[in-house]
Amino acid sequence: MSTTKARADSLSLLLFTLRSGKLMAINLLKVSEIIPCPPLTKLPESHPHVKGIATLRGASLSVIDLSRAIGERPLEDPNGG
Repeated sequence: MSTTKARADSLSLLLFTLRSGKLMAINLLKVSEIIPCPPLTKLPESHPHVKGIATLRGASLSVIDLSRAIGERPLEDPNGG
């Protein structure tokens, strides 16, 4: 009988593509879930990459514009905000 062991140095990645077509990846262990963006509360004087704060099941989440953070065109808000 043969068994397969996971290598201690293996890494699972979540791959996604930005609007520009750039392929990106994040360590899957850092992802708890993927959800549609809830309504955001804007923070005065926050960093330009910070879109705002969302509340999910009572927890506050920072929402970052990854496109802008890596030097690409800022994300457009479909709600006009």
